[in-house]
Formats: sequence, C-alpha cells, structure tokens
Amino acid sequence: MMRHLLLVGAAILIFVSDAQAQGDGEDPCQIVRCSYGANCIAYGDTAICECPFGYSGIRCQDPS
Repeated sequence: MMRHLLLVGAAILIFVSDAQAQGDGEDPCQIVRCSYGANCIAYGDTAICECPFGYSGIRCQDPS
C-alpha cells in the first residue's frame, strides 16, 4: 500500500491511502475507516483521512 504525506495548514495532516473501491461505484470511505473523528474524503476511487490535531497515520490511528 503506497502512502503519501501531505502537510496542509499548520495542524492538519492528510494521509492518502491507495484503497480502491470495487469498481461498482462504491464510496471508498465505506471501505476505509478513519479513527478519532477524522474526516474521510473520497477523491475519485481513493479515500483520504483528514487527521485531527494530535493524530497521524494512514487512518489517523496513531497519537502524535
């Protein structure tokens, strides 16, 4: 699984997952679950977790 780290603003880290939807129009945010109240953003067939301050990781699962 490829991971890319993007720094947005001063306090929000966004981790991009290459989780792919099944090709049937399924929302990738139904496959990828973000932790600790992070927002999931569907970008095409990729799910992006927008981590709240203090958390990091592909699904915002790691306290930072």
